[in-house]
Amino acid sequence: HAGTLDPLATGVLVLGVGKMTKKLGQMMDTHKRYTTVIDLSANTEGHDAEAPREEVDVPHVPTPEEVKRAVQTFSGKIMQAPPIFSAVKIDGHRAYAMARKGKEVNIVPRKVTVHAIQVLSYEWPFVTIDIKCAKGFYVRSLARDLGKFLSVGGYCTEIRRTEVGRFTLGMAK
Repeated sequence: HAGTLDPLATGVLVLGVGKMTKKLGQMMDTHKRYTTVIDLSANTEGHDAEAPREEVDVPHVPTPEEVKRAVQTFSGKIMQAPPIFSAVKIDGHRAYAMARKGKEVNIVPRKVTVHAIQVLSYEWPFVTIDIKCAKGFYVRSLARDLGKFLSVGGYCTEIRRTEVGRFTLGMAK
């Protein structure tokens, strides 16, 4: 397959059979597109709905304009730290394996590319965002980082991959 999906995520997953398996590496290097719903009223350890919610104190509910401006700061080449529950290797061990054992996981931020990002809808506490990005971008990290930027919470309640290169959700069977 051309790139894994988080357990919570749905959508396009390109599979290769026979000779096409040799082309999967090329597919992994193409752009991905996602829609996500982010709850700004709480955090979770894995930045998704699989872990218990940790309520946050929100003294100021962000306006739609503040949310749109904040989202735009995540466009272009940005530094992003993957979630601790990710397949990133640290000293030869998967981050998620270390995190599940209760070990401290310190993942160094890396440069990722966001080709396009926009707010599709916002009604406190939920913001729906469309993201077109390159390989290596973590949607769950966007939720965490957006929450920090706005001084609120941030975790994904939904993630849907809508494109992988030329393959779209409408083509999926």
